[in-house]
Amino acid sequence: MINFRDIMLVTRYEIKIGRRNWIYNIFFVLAVLFIGYYHFYLQSNLKPFNIKMVALPSSFPLMNAYLFNFWLSLLVVFIVLELFGREREKDTLETVMVRSFDNRDYFIGKIGGITVLLMGMNLIVMGVAFFIHLFASDSPFDLRLYFFYFFSFTIPAFVFMLGICVWVCAVFRNRYFPVLFLFGLLYLFFVYAKPVEFLDLYGRMLPNGFSGITGHFDLWKYLVQRFSFLLVGTGALVSAVGFIKRLPNRQSRKIRFHLSGLVLVLCGLGIGYIPVYGVKKEKEIREIYRQTYLKYPSSA
Repeated sequence: MINFRDIMLVTRYEIKIGRRNWIYNIFFVLAVLFIGYYHFYLQSNLKPFNIKMVALPSSFPLMNAYLFNFWLSLLVVFIVLELFGREREKDTLETVMVRSFDNRDYFIGKIGGITVLLMGMNLIVMGVAFFIHLFASDSPFDLRLYFFYFFSFTIPAFVFMLGICVWVCAVFRNRYFPVLFLFGLLYLFFVYAKPVEFLDLYGRMLPNGFSGITGHFDLWKYLVQRFSFLLVGTGALVSAVGFIKRLPNRQSRKIRFHLSGLVLVLCGLGIGYIPVYGVKKEKEIREIYRQTYLKYPSSA
């Protein structure tokens, strides 16, 4: 049974250590300055602006989510690499490593600490965009969209990157391979995944916008793609519990974590393929129509 007291204890220690992490603090300051400057320079009414950048109610919250997700991907890699590197050394968490915590509770506590730190950063960055949007922009304002993109856009991307990073670092204890693999993966996402909606973590080709008149451009396709990344990331996190080096309460539970994680990952991949299958069938139908028109050309 989950012990929430143990989870909160580990989470509190992880937050204390994370707040003293110079990587986190530097990324925090740069995120606020860079993303705030972007909103101010390209979307505020204090400077000449492109109407396309402010025309929709989703212009500010969606762009804020885009920028922060790019930033978050890099930060998650650094934070997770630092976390697993830190566990090889003695520090504040040494006092909890020797306690009789269940591995699941210990793992949830550490992930909870990272989540509180990074999502707290996200809320502050959202607050900067909210302030500029409300007081220094002509863009239509809808507070609900900030929460919509936070939960449907940022959370899936965060869980996916966190899950992949934790799983890779837990499986490959070598210090250098996870660095090369994770930054190589980020490079593939940045450069090559954009045309493939199924594989694009940042959803750059998805119909992400929201109009005050017509609503979301294609809500079903958008949510399916984001939910698939959420499931894959969750599956990787669940599987990673089985790779924790602390002695488990029961050895058989490791297999359960791996199997549960595998099921979640496969479900995520299957769900993510649904829109791809729809597009494939649509292309086949179009090809049938084209061949029919070529076979029976108009008498005119």
